[in-house]
Amino acid sequence: LHIHTWRSDGVGTLDYVYTYARDIMGLDFIGHGDHAQYMSDDDWEDIKALTRSMTEPGKFVAFPGFELSHNPRRLLPNGQFKTIVPYYGDKNVYYLNEDEAPIMRVTDRYRSYHARFRDIADQLRGLDAMIVPHIHAAGVMTYYDPELVWIIEAFSAHHFNIKRERNYEWLEGVTQGCLGAGWRVGLVGGSDNHNARASQDTYYPWQHEFRRDSLMAVLAPELTRESTWDAIRRRHVYA
Repeated sequence: LHIHTWRSDGVGTLDYVYTYARDIMGLDFIGHGDHAQYMSDDDWEDIKALTRSMTEPGKFVAFPGFELSHNPRRLLPNGQFKTIVPYYGDKNVYYLNEDEAPIMRVTDRYRSYHARFRDIADQLRGLDAMIVPHIHAAGVMTYYDPELVWIIEAFSAHHFNIKRERNYEWLEGVTQGCLGAGWRVGLVGGSDNHNARASQDTYYPWQHEFRRDSLMAVLAPELTRESTWDAIRRRHVYA
């Protein structure tokens, strides 16, 4: 889950993302995650159509989704940031299918407006949708609803440098904090891949340090959208 393309702040096309994941890396499923504030409504329609066409039960599953960036800071002309609202961090939204899959935005690319994340989350109720908190977004995990949040990123490959051991401690601390607060969630690996090559992540192509991506496993009886989705909802997952 959680991969970006040129539609927001990554590189590569979504069809390349899907074919590389399926044909080169042998992944069973993938979830798109471009930032909603960078995408137009037409972009979202294109993404949904391609995601639907790439899904082939028994061979490959793709879920439509986007990253819902709740940016509480506004960039000022002097290059500094001004805090606007308490930090909710970034969340990834995924849908079971494209039929009822509205794109939602809580900020624009210039961070010039914001909205209460809970109001946005309320719009997802009644839809086949899930929210996956993005552990790297420094607001930590500030939103939990068992109806919508089934899994969290226990590890994120986003800007992660294995030479900085304190990152391990920080990631573990966030995860333990969620569990200690009573969250009943599955722990998965989050990608945040920006180079269109799922499971082969350098974050951006011009970064020289190579590292393997962070992945999630799902125990499901068959490779279909419905079966995979149900297994995630039941937290039959690991990082």
